[in-house]
Amino acid sequence: MEIIPMGVDLAETFTPPVESGRSNAELLFVGRLVEQKGVQYLIMAMPEILKKHPRTTLVIAGDGPERENLLRQAAASGVGKHVRFLGAMENATLSELYGNAAIFVSPSLAEGFGLALVEASGCGCPVITTDLPAIRDLVIDEVTGLLCRQADSADLAAKIDFLLEHPELRESMGHAGRQHVLEQFDWETISRRYASLFEGLLRERP
Repeated sequence: MEIIPMGVDLAETFTPPVESGRSNAELLFVGRLVEQKGVQYLIMAMPEILKKHPRTTLVIAGDGPERENLLRQAAASGVGKHVRFLGAMENATLSELYGNAAIFVSPSLAEGFGLALVEASGCGCPVITTDLPAIRDLVIDEVTGLLCRQADSADLAAKIDFLLEHPELRESMGHAGRQHVLEQFDWETISRRYASLFEGLLRERP
């Protein structure tokens, strides 16, 4: 049985920024604000990150039932002024966010298909995400991004600190990530695989 993944428009929508205006201090999360997305661990990691990188900001694009809890958590942790909640965004705006961020962070506790990871990589943004079975086809550890332990804010903070310290590595991971998702998840690639599958099925018909 052949499993064909979801395709993403990496030719026109999710592309690297034309000009190099990527931030050196902006972390980005995109997704629904539910407990399984693990945003609570990202906010938990912020105080440690800010010790070495006091200009760091965390941008959260998405909405959901955990929004108020996360707002309260950020305030109680003393990092409220470093965390921006944008709500849900259109694809065009998401592409700009991916293009501006230094690092895309997805600390999920469970994941079926990490669509936002593919979008971020398509925009040339290096990623840090949880080491989950569904993620290993999307992110090559230490090549296109970094994998961290599940529900471990200390490990997450350490991985973010490391990438913030190494801008040249962020750039190389961004390039490698773009190439990887182009080969695996671009709509053109996926559509050719569907066409080949259907042609094969038609040939097998009696």
